[in-house]
Amino acid sequence: MTELSIGNPKIGHSQELGSRVGILKRNSISYNGVYQPLAWGTIRQTSQFVLAIGWDNVQAHLNAIHIPPVKPLAELNLSDISDLVVSHVILHRRSNSSVM
Repeated sequence: MTELSIGNPKIGHSQELGSRVGILKRNSISYNGVYQPLAWGTIRQTSQFVLAIGWDNVQAHLNAIHIPPVKPLAELNLSDISDLVVSHVILHRRSNSSVM
């Protein structure tokens, strides 16, 4: 399952947002049920961003934000400094026979 967070920094918070996501990425090795690497970057416009995180399932994500070492990182509250939309999607590998 992949978590996709897409949003825009609120006015005056572009650098702070990058810093907070950097903390999340550096510490993600200690998250239970997460897959490396976390992907982070801008999309469409330089002010828009996307963060992609692979999890075992949605429950692993929800559990992780309530226990150390993730809890203090979850309290960084990316939604306080950005307009953020978080979605969870399941990606499936297509077999070679189904590729056109």
